[in-house]
This record gives sequence, C-alpha cells and structure tokens, in this order.
Amino acid sequence: MTKIQATSVGQAYKTQGGDLDIKVNKTFMVPVEHLVVEEGFNIRDLDQEHILSMSESYREGRMMPALVIRTTRDGFKVIDGHHRLSAAKMAGVHRLECKEFTGTEAEQIAFMVSSSQGRNLKPIERARAYRRLLGLGMTKDEIAKSVNRSRADVDNHLIMPEAGDDVIQAISDGEVAATEVQKAMRQHGSGAQDRIMGAVRKSREVGGKAKLKAFTKKHHDKVMEILAGMDAAAIGAELSQLVELWVSDKTKGAA
Repeated sequence: MTKIQATSVGQAYKTQGGDLDIKVNKTFMVPVEHLVVEEGFNIRDLDQEHILSMSESYREGRMMPALVIRTTRDGFKVIDGHHRLSAAKMAGVHRLECKEFTGTEAEQIAFMVSSSQGRNLKPIERARAYRRLLGLGMTKDEIAKSVNRSRADVDNHLIMPEAGDDVIQAISDGEVAATEVQKAMRQHGSGAQDRIMGAVRKSREVGGKAKLKAFTKKHHDKVMEILAGMDAAAIGAELSQLVELWVSDKTKGAA
C-alpha cells in the first residue's frame, strides 16, 4: 500500500493522485433559495419528525450527505434530499452541498427508490414509485433490476393500489399491514377489498392492526376431522368419498 505523504485529500490528489488512484467527484455549495422542489416528484411523504431531527443535526454542524440535484431553467431541482432541504431551511442554513445528477426521469425515480441517504420507503411509497416507472414504459423486470429488488417484490407492491383508495389509506394509517393486503389480493383479486375493509373496521372496534384470516391446511384438516366424525348418510356420498381419501392419505403419511 502506498504511504500518504500529505496532510489533506486535496494535497494528496495533487501530489500522489496517480499513485493513489484518487478521482474527483465534484460537489457544489448551492444557496437554498435556488433549490426547487417539483410538486408530486418526491416519492417519499415528508415526515415532520424526521425533518425536526435533521434540523438539529444541521444546527449542531454535523456532517450531512450532499443533496442530489438536476439543473433546470427554474432552478436546481432536488432529486434526492427533500427532507434535508426542509431541515436546512428550518435550521437557517444558507448553502447546502449538492451533487449534479444526469439521467432520464425513470433513472431519477429509480435513484430515489434505491438511495441509501433518504428515509426508508414505506410500502405505499414504494408501490407509488413502481407505478410511476411502469407508466414511463419500463417492464416489471426492468423495474426490479433498476431498484435492485426481486421481480416478486415489484409484483407484490404493484398489486396493492388495485385494492382501492380506502385500503391504501388504511395501510398508510397503520391499520393493516401491507403484507396482509398483498396476500389477500393474490388470493382474491379485486374482490379482496371488502374482506380487507371488513377486517379494518373490526380492528377499529377492538384495537390493533387488522388480521385477514386465511383458510390454511390446519383449517382444512379441522373441517375434515369434523366430517369424519359424522354419519356418511348425513353428509352425502360425495363428501364421504372425500373424507375417505383424506383419512387414507393421513394414514399413509403417519406410516
């Protein structure tokens, strides 16, 4: 390893840049009044608690990641760093460190989704981003690749908005888990909306998150046990045959 013969990165770049393979990735200190937010562009909903916490970091002079911006005629559009911009304004910061972004609108959205600097995306925010990418002409496979996620993840998130606005609001309000909605939609399609909202209304009465009960193998076996204990004449020939098959399979499995 080459020894550093400098007291700063800048000096090392000038004197040993070739040996150390140092590359320059420019940033710019941009006045906050020139940083613009395009309405509806940010895939993250602004979290006021998060902004307040970050504003304290700015006031205390802590190192913060640079914003990612794109130059437009109306100003420097924020691609990544909307929470940081709001926090900086709250803290009275005059200039912010920024990096220039070049790329298509789809690449900008994919960058926001995969950025490690922003607040973790909520399921609905991720679904919103995937829908926008789909609307820009990307395939589901291309979306998965661009955000470093699996195709199944893309499918699961894209299915949620099909449940309707009431369900989306219930997810946003924390009344039902996104995974529960995804599971119900896969099982019942658009017909799952009434089932989901029924569970949400019930949870409002008793408290806690809605639970969508599914008919599992355990439930199936319980039904068959009940039928097996009934008289064959009472349940009919067809059900009797099914019960006999179930008992036979269960006996083979035990053996």
